[in-house]
Amino acid sequence: MQPRRYIASLAVRGDDLYLLANTSAVRGKVLKTSARAPGLTRAATVMPMGALVIEALSGACDGIYVTTMDGGIQRLKRIAPDGSVADVRLPYDGSIVYANSDTASDGILVSLTGWVQPSGIWAVDARTLTATDTGITPKPPIDLTPYIATRLFATAKDGVKIPVSIVARRDPPRDPKRPAIVESYGAYQYGTSPAFRARNLAFLDAGGICVVAGVRGGRRIRPGMARRRQGTYQAEHVAGPDRSVRGIDRRRVDAPGEPCDGNYILDKAVV
Repeated sequence: MQPRRYIASLAVRGDDLYLLANTSAVRGKVLKTSARAPGLTRAATVMPMGALVIEALSGACDGIYVTTMDGGIQRLKRIAPDGSVADVRLPYDGSIVYANSDTASDGILVSLTGWVQPSGIWAVDARTLTATDTGITPKPPIDLTPYIATRLFATAKDGVKIPVSIVARRDPPRDPKRPAIVESYGAYQYGTSPAFRARNLAFLDAGGICVVAGVRGGRRIRPGMARRRQGTYQAEHVAGPDRSVRGIDRRRVDAPGEPCDGNYILDKAVV
């Protein structure tokens, strides 16, 4: 049986057509073919499948910008005209809400946000591959320095590393009576990526913590798994020497969600 061909994204630069293909590459690969006479059989692989999930392509004068997913955190790479691939240095680990570029201009504009960083528009310099805040988006009148986001990894029974993000204040001491809100949605290739939530600040100021687990089925690690019904994992039980939640009284944990959510990631939450 011939494998089905999935083209998830494309970008054009000059006479070249770049394709994000999932054929025999569940995390995606980038192909290049002629824009005038395209053909998958003649396409060359310019970015093979790697450890990160490739999500989208955007064409610019200086190359093709590639949005990738690293366990819930989105990163940016650029494929130069000579075929070399380089990382774009973003200011913090977060989510690329959208990216905008055109083949008549160098660089790219990205809307970036994080767990403790409000969204803003950042401009990527094509020469240095660094991002600068354009200042277009006004900053909220809030002091965010007391808050911190930490990313850990829990180990599932089959050995897969499950990313876990913990958002809290920097100053509260560890207290088993601290309340916790835990989210862990993983279904239909939708995952929870970093996003600034002002409504959580009062809860954090009261000593609470927020935990988000990137369970499988939500494209964070392997998007192809969500094509099967089994990809909507009802629980992501984790294994390992630490089976308890350190610093949290489990009776004070709220795990909101729908039936397909993997709320049992609590077994490995660490604060």
